[in-house]
Amino acid sequence: MDASEWKGSWSNASEEWTPEWMERLNYTFADQQLFWIEYKEFIRKYAYIDRTRIFDDDWTIAQGWVTVEVQRDDDHQDTSFDFTLHQKSLVVASLSQLDSRYYCGLEGLYRFQLHFHIYADGEPDLIAASRGNYIGSRSVSTECELLPGKYNVRLQVSATKLDSAKSVTEVIAQNSRVRRTKLLQAGVQYDIAHAKALGWKQLRTKQAKKEREARERRRKAKKARKAKKVEDASADGSEADQGNDNTDSEDEDEDWNAICAIGLKVFSRDPKLELEVKPSAELKRLLNETSENNTL
Repeated sequence: MDASEWKGSWSNASEEWTPEWMERLNYTFADQQLFWIEYKEFIRKYAYIDRTRIFDDDWTIAQGWVTVEVQRDDDHQDTSFDFTLHQKSLVVASLSQLDSRYYCGLEGLYRFQLHFHIYADGEPDLIAASRGNYIGSRSVSTECELLPGKYNVRLQVSATKLDSAKSVTEVIAQNSRVRRTKLLQAGVQYDIAHAKALGWKQLRTKQAKKEREARERRRKAKKARKAKKVEDASADGSEADQGNDNTDSEDEDEDWNAICAIGLKVFSRDPKLELEVKPSAELKRLLNETSENNTL
């Protein structure tokens, strides 16, 4: 017997199954794929219900990927998505991160949580909000029946910085010689996965620059602290303390630098479904700079 099988009241072969009830409910013990359970027991035992939706040829999919900067204390995003329906339809919307299993080791310093809200364009009232995936945080989704019109998907992305993790730049530097082949394989998958996200190259370049500047600030600060110890020791005739300087870890926590590639997929039975990525003002600026540089 399956360890996860319901064994309480109305389970297979339980005493509640009298001949009368079996006849009324057309139930037989031979059907192991079907079981009965009282509602109060159901809501007590099962916190989540998984459902698989099959999208056949009647459905249209529109999707877009974009890169966002995630602030430490503010999960609201200037970036958003718009989609347009030309007929009434059931809509399924799913917001996802990239699947980091394909480039293990290059996940970076941060782990992200996603959420979104759907509004009719120009209207203040919330229509639908995403629901989390209890297994993991890679994607969240919602579904709702919508009338023809334009809709805005507003994003919330929060980040947690992991103490034990290393930045992508640090991982590359540490493994470029000793594990070069494996690093190259992971790097190719990393580049392929992120290439589809609008603005990834621009924000990753900005992120790498900030990482370099942060390392240089920490190096200079450490050097200044060491010089100050020597100076203080000389002044009072004592020997400078050469113990470990752990201030680095405190400084690193101040260097918040999180970016995330996210994608929205919208499924609808409207064959003319349209979706548009609305990048943040900062990403627009970086994209315009890149375009201008390419023109020169």
